Amino acid sequence: MELKAKAGKPTIEFTAPGVSDELYAQVKASHGEALSAATSVEDKLDRQNETEAVKAVIVEQYAGDPEAEGYREQLAEAQRAADKLEKTLIRERIAVPEDPPRRSRSDEIRPIDVEVSVTPRTHGSALFTRGQTQALSSVALGTTREESAWTRSVSRPPSGISTTTTSHPSASARPAVWVGPSAATSARGAR
Repeated sequence: MELKAKAGKPTIEFTAPGVSDELYAQVKASHGEALSAATSVEDKLDRQNETEAVKAVIVEQYAGDPEAEGYREQLAEAQRAADKLEKTLIRERIAVPEDPPRRSRSDEIRPIDVEVSVTPRTHGSALFTRGQTQALSSVALGTTREESAWTRSVSRPPSGISTTTTSHPSASARPAVWVGPSAATSARGAR
């Protein structure tokens, strides 16, 4: 509040654009079943394509004449109505445990495939795949030279516990314990 008073900028009232109840009811009545069927397709890419096709028909039907005055507003409202209907259908389907959109039950554990060290010259990377969804995670904590210095200081067999210091702030002054050939890997994972 103090910064606001110093800046002297007036408060701007904002109302998010909505969809008229009448238009939403019309869209639901005319295309609700088609959109429900499209959002129920099991294959992810096919589901996305069919959903977008139904939404395009909705927008074309309810946006009006492109040459008419106010077309842009009608187009935007038709798009919001289609989006709202899609969101409502999916949320309702998720709330009913017998028919989730991803075709698995809440008590099922779906398989996930994980590959580690998939990108070169990083401290860690992994590719997670479940169905048609993938996520790539990568972590780089410093330069290769810093990694080499840390690895050399941990890899040599110390007499008991040694304290090593590197130029990397997160790795400085950490005790390293020799536990065998995998000590460097363990120490790097603990950073």
